[in-house]
Amino acid sequence: MSKPRAPRAKSVKAKKRKTPKEKQPTFVLELPLVANPHESRVLAVRFEAGRQLYNAVLGEALRRLGLMKQSRAWQAARKMPKGTPGSPEQKARAAGFSLVSKTIGFTDYDLQAYATQCKNACWIGDHAGESGVRCGASCEGRAVARQLWHSCQRQSGSFSKRCRSGGRFRML
Repeated sequence: MSKPRAPRAKSVKAKKRKTPKEKQPTFVLELPLVANPHESRVLAVRFEAGRQLYNAVLGEALRRLGLMKQSRAWQAARKMPKGTPGSPEQKARAAGFSLVSKTIGFTDYDLQAYATQCKNACWIGDHAGESGVRCGASCEGRAVARQLWHSCQRQSGSFSKRCRSGGRFRML
């Protein structure tokens, strides 16, 4: 019979640094698309519709970003102390930026609504689906938000990990 073990005392282990994994070789297989002339024409029209819609929404997002940066509320929020994560100062600052982005219309929802308006206002609506429009608008919004984050990096000299979150727009 085995003896019952006595409970172990909890010890504090030193954190081990993870070693980077060795890169495995990757292979890419490219297969040519076999399409008849009609299918090629349909694909070309859809790609052109997507390109024009992407550029329209990207231009609008950049315009709204410029309006946000010019607003007095934005400047006031930038002057607020950053504080530590979770502190009242940090929450107040984030609320200030959030208010500005909602007022100007620089939210994911607003950009998707603009993309849908653009799609329905011209010939693009005949060639682009709604889900693709929404996904594209979110992608453009993240691209403009990344531009904002990189401008913060140039101004402050440091680029924190908080800036790299996808999905939501975080204004620093």
